[in-house]
Amino acid sequence: MSTKSNSARRVSGLAALLSLGLALGACSATVPPPEGSGDEARCEALAAEVSVGAIVSPQPDGSVAVGTATIPASQSTRIYETGSAVTQDYRADRLNLETDTNDALVRASCG
Repeated sequence: MSTKSNSARRVSGLAALLSLGLALGACSATVPPPEGSGDEARCEALAAEVSVGAIVSPQPDGSVAVGTATIPASQSTRIYETGSAVTQDYRADRLNLETDTNDALVRASCG
């Protein structure tokens, strides 16, 4: 009886590990961005408006000034310094503004 009990525990443990592996694998799957999204087109247009080297400055009203351009508060925007850790989730509507240590724009992208 002890042998069956140990075997059942091993099988049960193995099943739990396989389930965990499948669950974690599902979390890391890459979902392709939606094509033809209006939000994506808006983000790309805003990214094209800003100039590399311009100072990025969040405003009290939630908008973001980038040189002479203003990104409205309604636009999903992420500002981060080069080398900072950022999430890898893709959002077609999000404008990413990468800055240097002096808040100068290094790169603008969507995602």
